[in-house]
Amino acid sequence: MEIQLASTNEQIEYCDLCGTPLFLSSGAPGCLNCLLAGGRDGAEERRYQHYEVKVREDGTTPWELGRGAMGITYRALDLNLGAPVALKVISARYSNQRDARDRFRREARAAAQLRHPNVASVYHFGETAGGQCFYAMELVEGETLESRVRREGPLGAEISLEITTQVAHALLAAEKHGLVHRDLKPSNLMLVPNDSGNERAPGVKVIDFGLAKAVADAGETPEPLQTGFAGTPGFASPEQSQADGRVLDTRSDIYSLGATLWYALTGKGPPPGNSPPTERLVERRVPRVMIRLLRRLLATDPAERPQTARAFLTELELCQAAMEAAPRRRQGLRRVALGLGLFVIGGVGLTSYLLQRQPPAAPTFPEKSIAVLPLENLSEDKNNAFFADGIQGDVLTSLTKISDLKVISRTSVMQYRGGNTARNLREIARTLGVAHVLEGGVRRIDNRVVVNVQLIDARTDRPIWAERYDRTIADSLGLQGELATEIAMALKAKLAPEEKASLATRPTSNPEAYVAYLRALDFEENADVPSSEYYPTLDRLYGQAIALDPTFALAHARASITFSNQFWQKRDPAQKARARAAAEEALRLSPALGESHLALGLCFFLTEGNFAAALDQFTIALTALPNNVEVLHNMAKIYRKQGRWREAIAGLEHAQSLNPRAEAAELVHTLWMVRDWPGAAAVIKGNLAQTQYVPYSRIGLAQIEVVAKCNLSGARAQLREIPAGADPDGEVTLANWDLSMLERDWATAEKWLAAFPSDEFPDIGPKSLYQAQTALARGDGELARTLFEKVRPALESAVRDHPDDGGAHAPLGRLYGYLGWKEEAIRESRRAIELLPESADALNGAQFQYNLALVYALTGETDQAVTLIERLLRSPAATVRQQFWEGGVTQAELRLRWQWDKLRGDPRFQKLLDGPEPKTIY
Repeated sequence: MEIQLASTNEQIEYCDLCGTPLFLSSGAPGCLNCLLAGGRDGAEERRYQHYEVKVREDGTTPWELGRGAMGITYRALDLNLGAPVALKVISARYSNQRDARDRFRREARAAAQLRHPNVASVYHFGETAGGQCFYAMELVEGETLESRVRREGPLGAEISLEITTQVAHALLAAEKHGLVHRDLKPSNLMLVPNDSGNERAPGVKVIDFGLAKAVADAGETPEPLQTGFAGTPGFASPEQSQADGRVLDTRSDIYSLGATLWYALTGKGPPPGNSPPTERLVERRVPRVMIRLLRRLLATDPAERPQTARAFLTELELCQAAMEAAPRRRQGLRRVALGLGLFVIGGVGLTSYLLQRQPPAAPTFPEKSIAVLPLENLSEDKNNAFFADGIQGDVLTSLTKISDLKVISRTSVMQYRGGNTARNLREIARTLGVAHVLEGGVRRIDNRVVVNVQLIDARTDRPIWAERYDRTIADSLGLQGELATEIAMALKAKLAPEEKASLATRPTSNPEAYVAYLRALDFEENADVPSSEYYPTLDRLYGQAIALDPTFALAHARASITFSNQFWQKRDPAQKARARAAAEEALRLSPALGESHLALGLCFFLTEGNFAAALDQFTIALTALPNNVEVLHNMAKIYRKQGRWREAIAGLEHAQSLNPRAEAAELVHTLWMVRDWPGAAAVIKGNLAQTQYVPYSRIGLAQIEVVAKCNLSGARAQLREIPAGADPDGEVTLANWDLSMLERDWATAEKWLAAFPSDEFPDIGPKSLYQAQTALARGDGELARTLFEKVRPALESAVRDHPDDGGAHAPLGRLYGYLGWKEEAIRESRRAIELLPESADALNGAQFQYNLALVYALTGETDQAVTLIERLLRSPAATVRQQFWEGGVTQAELRLRWQWDKLRGDPRFQKLLDGPEPKTIY
């Protein structure tokens, strides 16, 4: 620390060995006393208990490594072990100050709590006879991030993100111990070669917790961290310089790490102020997704940053996934451009010649990627198929816990169930986007189980590992973790200590409970029973597993998930209570189990609508289950409700890469919300390869022809591609009805509805609702009222039963609007918005706003309708139709749908239709 003397212009520091003032302007190379005396007269005088400070080549100058707020760190030698260490010694000017000594001791204690690969460890604290405090730390050989950038210039996006991610892991460890670093900056991050010696992708150590403060030291009252400025200007968070009584938390360190990331990318710290200009980042070709992340990290308001280290890590993972996906998209565009260029330059002949000379490169997939194919049931009793599927599912679930692996989800691999000898492994791997597959078989004989598996490099069809396990069922309870560990070793995947511990943990010690659990899991994923029997059967099977072993945390977690899903569908309060109780029991039994946090997160999400609490739990679950598609999907759904559209898309794209053969409805849904029609169409076309999704895919492409191009004939051509007789849940009928309504062909619309054999569209609504629409559109108001009246009692009953549910009020408001009941229609529609505004739910809130605009249009409130439409044309989520008879706020649908006919004489409305479609703001 520098001190200005009142009587001179010189600045001084004090020698940390003898306490003598050092006049910096004198040009002296160090303490004159020590230099004249030969340092404290030899090695004995440089000794702190059994640590000896090393000297430079001149034989006298102590080997200084760095200076902190309270002392200097030296290179030293542990004389007992003969090992080099870093020794931090309190400044002599503080050695007689009790408060300073206590603080120094607390800092050492706080840093010593951390044992993490990305934190330099503290080994020992001591005091000399003269009263100087010191502590010994791990000596990290390497260079600081600051030195690296000064030597080589700004770093690339990938290596900068990797460095940031490693430090974020250190913050997570600090957060668990209630620690805030308070001085993260480039000079406090040491870069060391990784295990392979590759300095371009270094390991990272946080080397100075000198300003770290425990939020609550053991046995002490928590002390606010606002006593004066602490940190480094340019990297300290705004709240560190504001003495307003606030207590610093991890969000302050997240800001500092964001500033450090900015430095790594540009060579300079970020400009001061909120939302710093990003021109320099753009010049450096920093990916947009990383620029968006930096804006969040450097927000002046801590509430706008990631709220925890876990949430921060999740955002980093999503950022990395988006960056990895971008080159694949660009490569596809380049191939298209190259093909067009070749056609123009030289025609078909030249194109063929060049393609022969330069064949397209084979697709490359991550080296540490795997698909676990369904294991063949080799038992004579074919009823044991559930056991083979259960073993495969458990192995797959265990592998998803390993963050260094890409693991394809169960939904995608189960399509290869059966016909083991006919598998084309190379084609399967190419389809799933992996380099390796695991296949094998399971034989169960009475109380014994035999498992044969082999890991194959699908690119060469070469087995790289195989094993046979012959055990009793009781001895096989930990087999899935053992298998996952062996596979990880074969793929050279790194296992974090917590991952090793998780894989070594048996799910249960009761073999009968395990078998019951496997039956439940198999039924949950493969059941083909009437919907009325599904949940009761699942409750009974998971209940059996729990009855046999009440400590079976995984069974409690899965049971909780089924209860939450039941509540979501039926709004039964009893299921809500059961879901919460089972989730809390799972957490009590196994706090580190990812499925326990997933279960509690779904409780918060589906039964309470508490998005923040749910996201916190999902973030923890994703740390334990980094390849879990269920977690990624639910996080994305919450991001949508929070209006974090880009994060939702990145998360769903990541999930799709792990589940490539599943229907991508959620991703399409989200791209639709932000009016990314080309992106939605591309995903849908990818689904067309999966025959079971043909009807939905064609319907989606038909809808895009309408909203993106106003092309009704193109939409009709898409619907004609749907095979005859394929009409899941009546959606094909309703798609054709909807298109006929857009074409204003009322007679054909009526024929489509009449041809459907039931009076109810399953999970959609009564046929009379759509018949009423058609009648009203063609001018038969009396028939329309009669048909709407059939529906009214059910909608009014829903409002009485759920008066605080905006989702009940909105459809009733629409119905009143169609009936011409203006006052009632507007009242119910506004009530829905009051109960769920966009600020609370960006998804449903926007749809309720659209609902009000529709009611305004139907009831003659033209000015209010147009004013609302002007805003909704720029808003995400207003595009989404909750049912076919609603449509969405797109320029094409405003032109085509009969519901807006009363607005067509309004100049403002006509201007909206004639001009270019406004850009969606998100």
